[in-house]
Amino acid sequence: MEDRQVIITLVENLVYSSGLSAEHGLSLYIEFNDVRILFDTGQTADCLLNNSAKLGVDLALVDHCVISHGHYDHTGGLAAFRQINPDCTLWINKQAAWPRYSLKGDYIGMGQPELADQANSVAQVTEIASGIFILPAGPLQYPDDQHMSGFFMQKDGQRQPDDFMDEQSLVLVRDGAMQIISGCSHRGITNIIQYAIDSFNLPVELVVGGFHLRHDKDISATATRLDSFGIRRLGVSHCTGVEKYVELRGILNSHVFYNHTGHKTELFKDH
Repeated sequence: MEDRQVIITLVENLVYSSGLSAEHGLSLYIEFNDVRILFDTGQTADCLLNNSAKLGVDLALVDHCVISHGHYDHTGGLAAFRQINPDCTLWINKQAAWPRYSLKGDYIGMGQPELADQANSVAQVTEIASGIFILPAGPLQYPDDQHMSGFFMQKDGQRQPDDFMDEQSLVLVRDGAMQIISGCSHRGITNIIQYAIDSFNLPVELVVGGFHLRHDKDISATATRLDSFGIRRLGVSHCTGVEKYVELRGILNSHVFYNHTGHKTELFKDH
């Protein structure tokens, strides 16, 4: 295996390259420490399979698949991926299989929730390979940064507001620094980052993922907090929204980039 340390964005809302597809969803392919990881699987199998082939990613060689939470736009390609790679180790919080609904009552959960029965579920920070950790849902230290309103889950036969306790992120650790990969950050990207800092006590070199800021009227407090973390690179995707990306870049300057379909991000640059 070529010693690459990279994130390749397989599925995201936007695309700028001919031959690739875009959809409302997220899937990231990661190579780190000779381990291949698929983080989320997008909304549809077609988009995931088309883009992975065009980008030279062999899904049959993936070692671990991590699902960030149980929404359709992060799990839609999972069944097709399992057919290609039935031996891959799955990491899905057991609560991700619970039925999920929008404010209008539309089903927005996993298409095949029984797949979660094949997965490992963790409730604490867990190292799944050398330097690769799953960070489960943590405390809401910044209550102003959470994006759970209008989402519902079916629990014990009753529909109730979703607390997104199924949400999990990835933390990569190397050379005295860490990098954080998030799906939608419904529990707040600044809460996720703070939980990682409290757990590892390391500086944050890179954060990549969806921040769910697109419906926020004012992101100045979140941007100020992100700036205070001293993050060197911030790659926004998916539910962040292009408009909020522009706002973040205006506040935080050039170390913010848009992580679109086909984008390749070198890990631990200059480390």
